[in-house]
Amino acid sequence: EFDCGVLTLWIGGVRRRLHMAVFTLDHSNMRKAYLFSREDTLALMEAHRNCFRELGGTPRVMAYDNMRTAVKKFLGRDREHTDALLRMEVHYCFTPHFCNPR
Repeated sequence: EFDCGVLTLWIGGVRRRLHMAVFTLDHSNMRKAYLFSREDTLALMEAHRNCFRELGGTPRVMAYDNMRTAVKKFLGRDREHTDALLRMEVHYCFTPHFCNPR
């Protein structure tokens, strides 16, 4: 599962608002987290690359919230994936699964 969040840290006496990309593996509940200054497409792609390199592989299915960096638009209950997500699906050979909006 992939999720993003925001946190505030004091770094060198300066308050910083950072974005955290978190991967959670279903079977082991192992987590990997990465910090970025922005929640954008580059951060999405970099987080995936770093995680998959560290794991030495890729999960077959990745669960996502309906974040703007992964979903271009909603088509009823389906989603049109962003170009970045489509490229990652092909490159890393995984299938995305999206949570249903409430």
